[in-house]
Amino acid sequence: MKQLSLVRHAHSLSTQNGQTDYERILSPIGLEEIETMSTWLGSQKTIDCLIASAAVRTTQTADFFAKILNYPKENIIFERKIYQATLESLLSFIQQIDKKYDSVLLIGHNPTITHLAEYLTGFGLRDMPTCSIVTMNFETNEWADIDKNQGNLITFKHPQST
Repeated sequence: MKQLSLVRHAHSLSTQNGQTDYERILSPIGLEEIETMSTWLGSQKTIDCLIASAAVRTTQTADFFAKILNYPKENIIFERKIYQATLESLLSFIQQIDKKYDSVLLIGHNPTITHLAEYLTGFGLRDMPTCSIVTMNFETNEWADIDKNQGNLITFKHPQST
């Protein structure tokens, strides 16, 4: 069995003068969201692998989650192609995850992270708020086998629901 937790990065500030969207940083609200959600997640499960977009706000989100989950920061996989990924490219990325990992936490961006959660589970989530977590199980031993409507939705939590 494989378990995938999808996280939308925490709340971030708007772009500042001369800053690109890729460079946006977390807001004070985002830091509170991370504390709430990473503490909740840490009470529920452990993870084998943490993957995040290489955009600044997602790297910050991943660093904080790693700290609370006692996941080695140096083992976080930061992947540039998760930023502005399409549903198809993000699914393809997940299908290439090493099969040695059974529980993966992936931190990304909307709208793709919500679309992926809906695609894999068949649930109409409409919009994942910042720092929300969708966890699903798959009855397979291979990430390559994961596809549409095969995810069994376990949780959909967001900072306002904890």
